[in-house]
Parts: sequence; C-alpha cells; structure tokens
Amino acid sequence: MPRVSVIVPVYNSREYLGPCVESVLNQSYADFELILIDDGSTDGCAEMCDRFASSDHRVRCVHMKNSGVSAARNLGLSLATGEYVTFVDSDDMLLPNALQIISEYLNEAEIDLLQFSLTRNQKNIVKSTPVMTPKNYLAGDFCQVCAGGSVIRLALIDDNSIVFDKSMALAEDQIFIMRVINHASKVRRISDVLYFYRDNNNSATHRPDYDKVWNSANKLLNFKIHNPWFADIVDRTLLSFNYLLTILVNEDELDRLEEFYGQCGINNANGVNRGVKLFYYLCKIDFMLSAKIIRLLKMNI
Repeated sequence: MPRVSVIVPVYNSREYLGPCVESVLNQSYADFELILIDDGSTDGCAEMCDRFASSDHRVRCVHMKNSGVSAARNLGLSLATGEYVTFVDSDDMLLPNALQIISEYLNEAEIDLLQFSLTRNQKNIVKSTPVMTPKNYLAGDFCQVCAGGSVIRLALIDDNSIVFDKSMALAEDQIFIMRVINHASKVRRISDVLYFYRDNNNSATHRPDYDKVWNSANKLLNFKIHNPWFADIVDRTLLSFNYLLTILVNEDELDRLEEFYGQCGINNANGVNRGVKLFYYLCKIDFMLSAKIIRLLKMNI
C-alpha cells in the first residue's frame, strides 16, 4: 500500500499536463501512486496519460467518457489504494519535496486531514497549527476549501461515503472538504506552500455560467442550513456567487435574486475582493440599488 495516492483529473490540458505529472514523479518522496483520470480528452492528453503509465510503474491511467471533474475525482477515489489521498489539477503542480514534507507531518500524529497553502494564497499565509479538533479548527478560521492543498485519510472518505457532487460545476471541492471535516477527529494546517496554482483563464471560475452559478449557490445554501457551523466559510462563496448572479441575470430576475440573497443570511464580507465587498455593503442599504450600481460598473468577475 502506498502512503499517498495522488489523483489528477485530466481534460484537454495538453499544454500543462507534462509539467503537472513530472512535478509528481520528480518528488524526493517515492512512496506514492499517481492516478490519472482522463475525462474524455480530445487534444492528445489521453495518449500522454497512456505514455506516462507505460513508462513508470507508479502511474495508473483510466479513461472515461467526459463527465466532469467531480466524476473524474470520484473514479480516482474508487481506485486509490493509498493510506492518504490528495488531488492535483492537471494544469497545476506540486512544488518540489511537497510529498516529503507532507509525509513528515503525517508521521507526527494520526491525522485525518492535513492542509497546506497554495501559491494563490501565499500573500495571506495561515500559520501552522498543532493537531486539533474540527471545532477548534473552524473557530480559528484555519480551513481552506480547495481539494488541492488537502491530504485526507482515505479510510475516512470510504467509511463515510464522501464523494464530490457531480451536479456542481463550482464549489464542489468546498462542500467535499467540509464533509470531510464533519467526519474528522484530528486536523491540522501547515503554513508551507506546497502547491503551484496556475490561474487558467479557461477554467470554470473564469467562465461563469448562469445556470451553474445558480445551482452551486443553491447547493451551498442548503449545506449551510444543515451545517450552520460552516457559515463563515460558506458565506464567502455565497456572497461571491450572489455578486456574479447580479451581473449575469436578466433585469426581470433581480426580484428573485433579491429574495435568494435574503435567504442566504450573509453577515460578513471577509476574504472577498473589493468588488464583492462593495456589493455587500451597498446591499446593506438597498439590494436593488446595489444591483444597479454593480451591473453598471460590471466589476471584475
């Protein structure tokens, strides 16, 4: 049994797949398996995955009909044999010695969830914590909600049937990580930056789709209602989704959005960008006024 299973969902990322895979294979720590899930790529990635699998015994490759990143990750989880599992997107990379550093922390205690930093948040590094309970972890605002940047005990996932929601195109990893925390006993955050995040303009977060944002926003609100102890985390994303929807909806749907915003019960604007923060404070005065100003300005989305 390898110590760590690294799952990489792959879809039409030919330009970046090589560096991604090499960043894992070149790790100084060797006790891992790399699972490549080709999600119906049409740009040559499928053949690249096969070549990696044929040239290194640590690599396994599985091909599937295009079904989305959540389905690909779920398939990877069903195939994983490691004690722990982590995820890397095919346009991102692990930084050198990442698995070695992770292993050293895992050796210190039986941790269910170990989280580390990504290059995208290195300007706001969260300090390292001791091993703690999920309650204290959430209270200290240490949690990060990306699947990349998290190492999880596979048995916890399997024993509690935790999977990615295939119906969500946005924030699916956020709900997955929060479900993991719900079932964890020991969690820890380290300040080390171990994951290189590539800001890809072709990703779903850069191409917001009206229906997908609505769906994910509703799923997040439902999760918050049933798990209110995650409210501070969920509200950041809900606020951003409401901001996006304010720009994306037709004007005759603003009444519906105003009602939804009220249902969200968002009480802070911590951790969001300036445009979203402006939206939040204007909503405190009047939602429709806020919507009109934001739609006029069409700030960064």
